Amino acid sequence: MSQPVVFAAPADIELRPNPVNPDWIIEGKPQARAKRLAESADGTSSVMAWSCTPGRFEWHYAVDETVHII
Repeated sequence: MSQPVVFAAPADIELRPNPVNPDWIIEGKPQARAKRLAESADGTSSVMAWSCTPGRFEWHYAVDETVHII
């Protein structure tokens, strides 16, 4: 069964806290938030909305990611 297509503007999405690992923070107190918007039927791919307040940190990727900055 097919699922409906979801359209969303990042500014209109209610994001949930998604803290940056404290060991990765270099400067400031960045507060990250995120929400999964969609996932493939087999669970191998997903679309996320993510936002973070100012700060400097080193990000360590656990999976392959494609990032679109807007």
